[in-house]
Parts: sequence; C-alpha cells; structure tokens
Amino acid sequence: MQKRFDMLLLSAVVVLMVCSPGVSQTLDELLGRSKKGREEVKGPKITPLGVAEEEEPTIPVGIPVPKVPEEKTAFDKEIDPAEYTIGPGDEFTIYLWGQLDTPQILAVNPEGKLLVPYVGPIAVCGMTLAEAKERIVQRVKERYPNVDVSVELSNLRKFRLFVAGRVGAPGSYTAFATDRAFDVIERAKGLASGASRRNIRIYRRDGEVLTVDLERFLRLGDLKANPYVKMGDVIYIPFRRESVAILGPVNSPGEYEFKPGEGLKELLELAGGLRSDAQLTGVEVIRFEEDGKTRKCITIDLRQILEAKANPGEQFPLQPDD
Repeated sequence: MQKRFDMLLLSAVVVLMVCSPGVSQTLDELLGRSKKGREEVKGPKITPLGVAEEEEPTIPVGIPVPKVPEEKTAFDKEIDPAEYTIGPGDEFTIYLWGQLDTPQILAVNPEGKLLVPYVGPIAVCGMTLAEAKERIVQRVKERYPNVDVSVELSNLRKFRLFVAGRVGAPGSYTAFATDRAFDVIERAKGLASGASRRNIRIYRRDGEVLTVDLERFLRLGDLKANPYVKMGDVIYIPFRRESVAILGPVNSPGEYEFKPGEGLKELLELAGGLRSDAQLTGVEVIRFEEDGKTRKCITIDLRQILEAKANPGEQFPLQPDD
C-alpha cells in the first residue's frame, strides 16, 4: 500500500513538471532543435508506407541538357546536283586538305550568301547544287591555292509557303525542299468537299504557274503531276467544276474531273485502261454543241488514237461534258 502511494506521488510530480511554463518552454526549444536537426540530415525521404522515396535526378552544373533530335528529312530519291536549287538555310560541309586540314560547316544566310572564313561571302542562292559547288571550290582555291577542296550538301533548308482555297486548314506552312505538293496539302488537313483534284495550281514568285493533278498521281503514280514545292509558293485549290464521263468496257468506268488540254488516251489511262473484251472500232463520243443543249455523236477508231505517236492531248482532245 505504501509503494502504490509513493508511485502515485512520483507521477504527480512528473505531470506538474511538464505542465509548468518553464519546463514547457524548455521542451519546445528542445523539440524545435530536434526537428531542425532532422531536416539537416541528408538521405532518402520515407513515405507513409515506410518505403524510401527516390530523389529526382539532377543534371550536374556544366553539362548541357541533351536536346531532342529534330525530325530528319525524308527523301523519295537522291538529290540531283543538276536540278536542286540552292536557297537560304541550305547547309554545306567544306573540307580542306593540305596546308589546312579543317572541315567547315556553313549555312547559306538569308541574303543567299555563304560566308566562308578568310575567303569571304560567296553568292550561291538560285544556283543549282552543281554550280554552287563549282563556285565555292573556285573561290576557296583562289585564297588557298595549295589546298584540296571538297564541298558537300550536308543539310536541306526549311522554308515557308502558302496553301489557299478548298483545303481543311488554309494558311502558311513549313516545308523542305524535298516536299511535293501532295505532302503540303496533307499538312493543311487535306482537300475539302467539292475541291478540285486535277486543276490545282502552284503560283511561283517568278511568275511561273504549275498544275498539280492529284488524281493522276494517286492512280498512276505519275510524279510529274505532283511537283516539288519551292520557297514562297502559293498552292491554290479551286472548286471542282467541269467533268467528263467514260462508260463501257474499261476497268474503272465513271465520271472524272475535266482537265483542259487532256485527250481521250489520257482519260483511258485514268480509267485503268481497256478490258480484254473491248472493241477498238466504232467507239462513240457524245458531245454537246455550243448551245449546251444539242448533242452530236462522233464515231472514232480507238486503235488509231492508241497507236499514234503524237502528243496525247492532241489525240482527240476532250471537251467538258463529253
């Protein structure tokens, strides 16, 4: 009984010490120092589940952050030095052997010049790749006559052009020198409803106008109907307006968009050619007169048209609504 009384008395003393202001302040200071000490201890953080949390990796000072590689240019054929035209942004690698063993990687500036160290600016814009290489080698050897020079096109330029008319998203787009008209139209969300597929125009800065025939390109793989684009081009897609029709023993009969200057032979190619049971003589062409109401029937010998060596457009040229 005496022991129990002594233990209760001791507990009361401990409670009074903890509740007294002076002791409480001392404990708060001790707890604060203890918390601060724990924060200064380095080591992995512990999650509520007791699992060490990994710290985010950091990049040491002085080491550059790695860049995401740019999308590489896709080619449909090798670059032809006699056809490729140089423009701002094209990149050259110039190798010098002899007194100097140094490679130089240089880009054509916005003024169309290549600034070669200790040689000076070399105007190359508008030249073919073959002409530019010859000009660069000539200028470098004038400065360093005892040095062998090699010039290579190492990277292709990007440029801006414009898409207008019946496309999903008209506007300006970035293109490479290896892009064709179809590639840029696809970036513009493709052709809209009612758009022409055969009478698309490319207007160039020098006044040249090209025709894009996507029907011929997609059906026959004719790359000439899908030309390369250039800096500053305006690709215009008009509405589809006039048409012609082909019926009978062909592989793809139906209605096709009319293209000025096209002949019957070219239309037969678009329609997949003749079937094996086709008759080449007695082919009829129904044509409207100028009044748009009167019709006439023209009978032709298809064999003569197919075997003729003249320009296809001159072999029975078509008219709208034939």
